[in-house]
Amino acid sequence: MSLRARMVALLLALALVGCAMQPERLAGNVSRRISRLQGYFAEVDAVVFSPRGEQRYRVRQWYRAPDFWRIEVDFGSERQVFLCDGEYVWVYHPGLADYFRLDATAAQEVSPPFLLLNYLEELVQTPGYRFEGRQEKEQRAFFVVSYARPATSETIRLWLDNKSLFPQMVEKYRDGVLLNRLTGISLDLNPDFAAGLFEFTAPQDHAASAHYLIRPLSLAEARREWPLPVYVPTYLPQGTGLMAVSRAEEEGRGQLMLTFGGQRPFTLIQRPAGDNRQQRAVGMQEVFIGQTPALYLKNRVGDLHTLWWSNETSAFILTGSLPLPEMMRVAASLTAD
Repeated sequence: MSLRARMVALLLALALVGCAMQPERLAGNVSRRISRLQGYFAEVDAVVFSPRGEQRYRVRQWYRAPDFWRIEVDFGSERQVFLCDGEYVWVYHPGLADYFRLDATAAQEVSPPFLLLNYLEELVQTPGYRFEGRQEKEQRAFFVVSYARPATSETIRLWLDNKSLFPQMVEKYRDGVLLNRLTGISLDLNPDFAAGLFEFTAPQDHAASAHYLIRPLSLAEARREWPLPVYVPTYLPQGTGLMAVSRAEEEGRGQLMLTFGGQRPFTLIQRPAGDNRQQRAVGMQEVFIGQTPALYLKNRVGDLHTLWWSNETSAFILTGSLPLPEMMRVAASLTAD
């Protein structure tokens, strides 16, 4: 090979090395992309693996900076809607004549299911992430990275598009076992959003509320002001504690919310008996808290569990990431002062 040919080959090799993504630069590049992101729409195919087999979902998600999002999870004819309007998180199951609202800053127990931006933010905030290299899939180039979630013993693996740095595929593992996989179908960065997309619309058989009042309280204030007995759990999972108490009035529909923080946060909502408007829906199951019948619904993607029941004076909703056995223990321990 001539000297000229060797020089050309060397320059080409240096150019290729210079264009390669350096592991230590990846998180910084992703962080800059996030800071410039105004919003996106994405549609993904989600597969959840379990001993009972695979379950497939179609997930559509909209995000508008800084803190508006809407996620629709479809499973056959069923749909679950999660919506954050910047102040409140709304959880709505079409087919149920009920919905509930949580304060967005305190509702950590409602993790938006499969929100792609969350994975990018976790990657940026994880100093020990692993850069696994560059891979080709379907004639597209991806950077493959993984990071751990120590609190849940989970590992997340991302296939980031080498241009947009957005996840094209996401896999979640626990103890080496694949739990679920997301595969991107479409992605539209910084789109125009339809008016009202991030606003909650009540079910047709409820009047849509235009004005809300929500006030933080101490537990002592709640006991003085709430017209009914205030129920608090005498059993809490280890490391869990009461974070916030708030009372909401929504066109005369009052509710008292106790938000508990910890490794598996949850919220206890109590309303006057007779104001519990839920109906049976596909996926609900009847359980018993002692001798009291209750309805239980597990979010199809496994991030949210909800329990409904009532007594002579109050109706209750217990919602969060607690598994059913723990929920039952908390519910059974409720005591009114």
